[in-house]
Amino acid sequence: MFCKIANHLDLELFQDELSVVFAEMPEENRKAISESAEAFVAVLCDEYGEKRNSESVGGFVMLLYAPNGEDQREKILSYYNLTEESYEYRDLVCRDGNGDWVAELFVMSTDYNLVLLYRRAYE
Repeated sequence: MFCKIANHLDLELFQDELSVVFAEMPEENRKAISESAEAFVAVLCDEYGEKRNSESVGGFVMLLYAPNGEDQREKILSYYNLTEESYEYRDLVCRDGNGDWVAELFVMSTDYNLVLLYRRAYE
């Protein structure tokens, strides 16, 4: 499962569902994931405007929260013709018993960005 977040409305709707989607997750991890998404959305909205959708200039945050988040990530990278190493920025958001939650920023053009927020399994 995934959620595309392009603006503050998308973020607010996602945050309403966060406690349901991540019911098993500790509160501090839910907060860390929410704050990470919020920080990226704030930058996109400040730079490109609030009234955007995921296909508009600026880009979006894609939260992958299915158990196979890494598999989904691979499909997304392939769809957008991105490579494993093409991210501009990677941050460890939090850790849980199943892996690290990671945020990766991909700059796909001068005015279009993709942020993937997903769980990377422990190796």
